[in-house]
Amino acid sequence: TFSPARLRWWMCAVATHVMEKIADIFKQQVHHCERQLEKNPRDELLTKALSHAKEALSKLSSVPGDQPEGPLSSVASGLQLAVQSFTQSVLDSTYHQECALVESGFPPVTAQQEIKALIGSLCVPVKLCGGPDVARSLLGVQVVECLHWRVGALMYMFCHTVLSDEERRRVADRGEVLECCCVGVGHLRLMLTARTPLGSDEATVTNDPSVPELLRKGVFSDVHMLGLMYAGELCYWSWEMAGEMAG
Repeated sequence: TFSPARLRWWMCAVATHVMEKIADIFKQQVHHCERQLEKNPRDELLTKALSHAKEALSKLSSVPGDQPEGPLSSVASGLQLAVQSFTQSVLDSTYHQECALVESGFPPVTAQQEIKALIGSLCVPVKLCGGPDVARSLLGVQVVECLHWRVGALMYMFCHTVLSDEERRRVADRGEVLECCCVGVGHLRLMLTARTPLGSDEATVTNDPSVPELLRKGVFSDVHMLGLMYAGELCYWSWEMAGEMAG
């Protein structure tokens, strides 16, 4: 049986190992932003992304993870601030990449590889938090919604670009498009269910009677409404692709 002191030492050792892994992820983000800035030296968003990434690394280095007598609350608070800065860096750097990808029309040769890389980056913050429930507490519900929205919207734009072009649609890999539709719907669903809808007995201050009804259905903004539209169209496209693959 571990003594309290031994148990705390073991917990600190595990925490130190975990923080080393997190530090590696933060360093990768710093290097990624630096590489992007080399190609776009005057881009303000990438400059902010690099600043946030370095800030995350700095905040992480100040977390007292190797001090057995240190208060656990200070460790949790330091980690939260570090992950928040890292998440902002990811949102900024991936937005730059997404815009470039959309503007270039999702080049057939490289689009899938770039999309997978973007999705991987946007999923890291929630994974670092240990899942969506903890992420909502550590990052805030609006940030979690934004992460899922960005993936869902990216999938929508890709599928729309491919399927609205007659030639690209003809040669498109149906299974690949179907998978993108499913990934998009999954993330949009997570975005739309991140908040608890307004209860039937909860009141709101508004002169528009339609607002409470929308809030009760979980539609909190125009982005939520757009997310519903995107999800619906992605469901239709997935039904089309499945039918073409079967027939």
